[in-house]
Amino acid sequence: MIIDDLLHFDAQSPGGDILALATAAAAAQQWDLTGRPSETLGLTRDRVIEPQGRKFPKWAVIFHPKPGSLRGKARAKARPSKQGSFDDTIFSGLDNAKNGLCTQQLKVLRQQARPGEPLFSPLTLAQYERYMRQSVARCGLEELEITPHTWRHSSATCFLIHKPEEFKALMERMRVHCLATARRYGQRGALLRQVKLMGRERRLLGEALINATKAPENPMHELLSRLSELRKRRVEMGL
Repeated sequence: MIIDDLLHFDAQSPGGDILALATAAAAAQQWDLTGRPSETLGLTRDRVIEPQGRKFPKWAVIFHPKPGSLRGKARAKARPSKQGSFDDTIFSGLDNAKNGLCTQQLKVLRQQARPGEPLFSPLTLAQYERYMRQSVARCGLEELEITPHTWRHSSATCFLIHKPEEFKALMERMRVHCLATARRYGQRGALLRQVKLMGRERRLLGEALINATKAPENPMHELLSRLSELRKRRVEMGL
């Protein structure tokens, strides 16, 4: 519902709203890659890796690349993850599909960005948080207390719903060292609470959006279509 709302906001704004589009794209990728908000926004074209033969058949991203692999200002700004690690590599496709919608979106985001340019440019973390907060309000979902970080949590919960015993795999995907942290997302009570707070009408609306098979009815298909114009829109803004 939130991604659908952001795309409608983009379409209805005079001249479009590229920040709404970028927020929708960032949320989708953050959920798929189980990333933190700031590190997801920090992804650049250079950190998106194409499949490398049979051994690595999927698209991937690198969070927190080593300083030695960067140049200029990027090298000086390089920082490790919260766990103190560099070169955290995560495969695209939370559902294990090699070419699912999120992976297709990642490929288009890479195509639309210049070398070294953030995939979600010109979106900043403050703007991401503001656009998300406003979208949650428009959707009437304030009770769910959704923030950008919620996408990471919901990604982990979704992972464990489909693979309830694979805590080690989740720890690797979330890039955490504590098993208790991963186990916390296996508790379905919080998810059931969120579903209840949504109410029947909004839940059915969300299910209808997800189950639609094409754009514009399915917001993920529509997002993929809109992203193909991202570079053009950046140029029009003088970016």
